[in-house]
Amino acid sequence: MIKRILAFSPLLVLAGIIGMTHLNCSSLKRVPKADQHNSRTALDWAGNYQGVLPCADCEGMATILVLQPDNSYRLQQFHIDGKANPEEHKGYFNWKSGGNSIELAGTPGKPRIRVGENQLFWIARKSPPKKQIADNSPYILRKTDLAVIEKYWKLKELNGVPVRTQGDRETHLILKHDGQVKGHGGCNALGGRYLLPEQNGLRFYNLTTTAKACPAIETETGFLEMLHSTNGYRLNGDTLWLYPDRDRLKAIARLEAVYLY
Repeated sequence: MIKRILAFSPLLVLAGIIGMTHLNCSSLKRVPKADQHNSRTALDWAGNYQGVLPCADCEGMATILVLQPDNSYRLQQFHIDGKANPEEHKGYFNWKSGGNSIELAGTPGKPRIRVGENQLFWIARKSPPKKQIADNSPYILRKTDLAVIEKYWKLKELNGVPVRTQGDRETHLILKHDGQVKGHGGCNALGGRYLLPEQNGLRFYNLTTTAKACPAIETETGFLEMLHSTNGYRLNGDTLWLYPDRDRLKAIARLEAVYLY
């Protein structure tokens, strides 16, 4: 009897091992896969973002941030009151752990930015982050409408009155990718800065002109006054309407795109 038990003991041991293995495998919990649904993978984040950020020693810091698909960026900032020279920084940004925010390497302070749908939340170091990622946060940069940028906009109507070319040059403006506005009033060349801070919002800052004297300067004077009072726009194909407010109740200018090629 003793010999028979010893002969079958290896089989009993093997059966016990198999049973324990089955028990252990069935009792293990499955490890969930890492969640890959984040800003980096789920959003069309590349683009041109603009807005006015709070500024401790100025009326506001106009900010233009361009994010490229290769993780490069161009950051441009200027005081809307014109008290300081514009600053520009270029480089590559790093995605932070979790894929929902980036850090601008190469820019002083390495600003951190939360990436949302068609908007960016600038995370200031001295302000609670939760307040900065709310929809009403003053630290928002919004994705801009590139359809109005880098086009030659010729003035066709000013305050409801058709405009005719009177000087050596036709009255026009061009909104550049880098936040500069260039153009001509018909007598003098003009330059300055612009911003598209929110949907259908458009503002001009720090406008300057040359000082050439012309016999007929009424159109140019009215054109400059119109730019200073512009706060909104509406785009309809190749026609750009400018308004003194974002409600767009009454247009103060109509411009048409002219293609030079």
